[in-house]
This record gives sequence, structure tokens and C-alpha cells, in this order.
Amino acid sequence: MDNEISLCMIVKDEEKTLPVCLNSIKDLVDEIIIVDTGSKDKTIDIAKSFSAKIYSFNWNNDFSEARNESLKHATKDWILIMDADEELYLEDKERLRALLSSELKEDAIYFFQGISYLGEKIDEGNITTSLNPRLFKNNRGIHYEGQIHNQLVYISNEVSVIEEYIKIHHYGYLNEKIILKKKPDRNIPILEEQIKRNSKDGFAYFNLGTEYYYLGSIEKALDYYYKSYEEFDYNLGYSSRLILRIALANYELKRFSEALRFVDIGVKYFEKCTDLYYVKSLIYKELNETNMQIDALNMCINIGESPAKFKYLSGTGSYGAYNELGNIYMKLNDYDKAYNYFSEVIKLKPDYIVPLCNIIQMIYKQDIPLEEIKLKVENLFDDYPKAYYIIAEAFYHEGHYEISLEYASKCKASGIANENTRKLKLNSLQKITNPMFSNESNVNKESKLEVERYEE
Repeated sequence: MDNEISLCMIVKDEEKTLPVCLNSIKDLVDEIIIVDTGSKDKTIDIAKSFSAKIYSFNWNNDFSEARNESLKHATKDWILIMDADEELYLEDKERLRALLSSELKEDAIYFFQGISYLGEKIDEGNITTSLNPRLFKNNRGIHYEGQIHNQLVYISNEVSVIEEYIKIHHYGYLNEKIILKKKPDRNIPILEEQIKRNSKDGFAYFNLGTEYYYLGSIEKALDYYYKSYEEFDYNLGYSSRLILRIALANYELKRFSEALRFVDIGVKYFEKCTDLYYVKSLIYKELNETNMQIDALNMCINIGESPAKFKYLSGTGSYGAYNELGNIYMKLNDYDKAYNYFSEVIKLKPDYIVPLCNIIQMIYKQDIPLEEIKLKVENLFDDYPKAYYIIAEAFYHEGHYEISLEYASKCKASGIANENTRKLKLNSLQKITNPMFSNESNVNKESKLEVERYEE
């Protein structure tokens, strides 16, 4: 590799996530710098197994100081930043490999997309995105400031910013992770202390609002967002997100007029922020203003996905907008338009099962032979490796268990059999042999024997 890379991380009690993180990046970096802030589990032993250089740091409620400590020990030409609850997927690993093998610009900071998963489990429908500085030249005075949600500081007229389409997946906002690490208990007092020292710290108010937002305390979150808005400057890096969060919080509290007001404020400053138009469509949906909802969604599609610096919600300029339009026309019983929009969703996001389930529902309302139904569904996919599993899952969800079994059985022949496909096949077989669930014909002895074989 042409450019030598130091991976710099700060950790504490990361035994569950650190192996996944380091396995995803280990062969792209030349050294791993780990600054540990007081782990009591197996984190240090795991780091040692990856030949990491480990340094202890007495935690002082300041993430930037810990992060800067990691930079201090980096010996290679370039620094790469990751957290222990993050992972680089294969396709993005190859993109990063290509970038690192190219001629990097020494006066540049490279920003990658952070994909954060929210809620109970990893679900592509429940994610947020952000643009984060990840790769920069060592020994150029670049450093972090801010006790929490630390910001990379550099002299703007001496550094250029380059956005790379490389995604880093972040699991730290999953409910289980938040509870395990008690993030709000740690973060909220730090932010409150920052505000005591500077009552006009808009970024601290914004971050404090976000902590309560993730806790589900929307009213309290909104109070802090409004405090942050008092010092509003549209040039600040978090300003578009602040406006969007205020609009979303009001939407969740069903204060639709106020939500629309802030959408309009946002559009004035950030006209390419597709997320704002998407939130507008959600508001009009609640107000039963179908035509205005359609207009907002068409605006999302016309703009396309937001530039990375404005991007927060997933798919607002692509599959998400098409899916909402499909839902509208399905509700209006205009199945041709609904089918076309759902088909667009599947082209853009083939593993999204909801539009396929809707298409199956619509097809079954027509007098179409079974083989034609299957062919119609298959034709929605264009050489997609997981197509049989997605189709099997959708038919299962809609209660067509024998068709689900047929496609689940095809997974093995297609080389995509795994624990999920085997489980789906078993569940389909069980439904077929149970008269309470089966809505298909031809329940036979072979199916019963197959269930028994899988249950052994």
C-alpha cells in the first residue's frame, strides 16, 4: 500500500464490538493505536490479539483530550479514525483500499459517510446518516476540541475537504448499546457542565437535545433545540440538522404548523436538503392533504438524495419517496401507479421487503394464474443474488407458505443458503402442515416428514 496508515481509536469496555471493528479494517492499516479510558472487560486482551499499541488514559469527561492522546502516538503518514462500535462492510472496504492506494492530497481531510442504526435492531429502514472527517495527514496540527461529540479542528484556508462515498456503519445508537454503555448518563452531565461554563454554547444545547431525543423525551429535546436555535447561524456544520430535528420533534408532537414553519425556514437556507421536503410529506400525510403530500414527494425525487453534508434520513430522495408514493396510490386503489412506484423501490433497494409484500397483495387481487404471479414477482429483480430469499420472505409474510417454501428451497441451489434461509424453510413447512395457518393446497406427507427432519 502506497500510504502508511495509523488507525486511532479510544475505547472503554468494548469487548462485544471491538473484534468486529478491527477485523473489518485490520488489513488496510499499518498500525493500530488504542487509547483505553478504563476498560474492566476483555477489551485490552482483544486489542493485543490484533497487535495494537495500547495506551492508558485517565478519563476526565473530555472526549477530545482522549482522542488527541491517540493522535499523539500515531507514527504513520496518515491517520484514520474509527470507533469500536463501527464496522466497514466489504464493498466500502474495497473503496477505501482503492483510496489508500491512490495519491492522497496532503492538504485534504477526507470525509466518509457515517451510517447510524437506531432502535431495537439493525434495520435499513431505521438509520440516520452523517458526514464525518475520517482520514487526514499526520503532524499538521489537526486536532479535536469539545468535551463531547468532539469536532475536528483545522485552519479552513489551509485544508481542503474531500467527500468520499465510503460508508462506515455505526451501532452505538441501538437501544441495547445505549443501555449497556449508559451513554445518556455519561453524556448529559458533561453537556450540562459545558452549558454552565458557556450559556450561549449552541452546539452543546443541540447535543443535549439530541441525547433526550434518543431517550424519547421529545418535549425536553425540543426545549434544548430551541435554545440552540437562539444562536442560529446557517453556516455552522450542524445547522441543517438542528432545523430538521426541530421540525421532526414538532411533527412527533403533532404540532404540524410549527413543524411546517421550520421546514420552510430550512428550505430557505438549505434548498438541496431533501430530508426537509420528506418531513413535509409526512406532515401532509398526517393532515390528509394527499395532493400536497404527492407534491412534496415528487420534489424529493426531483432533487434526489441530499448532498452528504445535509443528509440525515435514509432514502428520502430515492426509495423512501417512491415507497410513500406507492402507498398513496395503493390506498387510492390505483394499482398500476402503485405497482410502478413499488417497482422503483425494489430496483433501488432490492432487500426492502415491504414494497414487494404490497405488490404481492395487489397481484393476488387480480385473477392471475399462480405461475404468472411468480413470474411477475421474479421479473422485479435483475440478477440480484438474494432475490430468492427476499421473494420467499415476502410470500411467507403474506401467508402464501407453499410458494415461500419453493423459493426458500431454491436458495441452496443458488448458493445463498444460510441459517436465515433454513429457518424460513422450516417455518414455511410448519405452517403448511398446520391447518390453522395454511392457505395453500397440496399439504402432503413429504412436507410433514421434512418438518420432522428439520426439527431433529
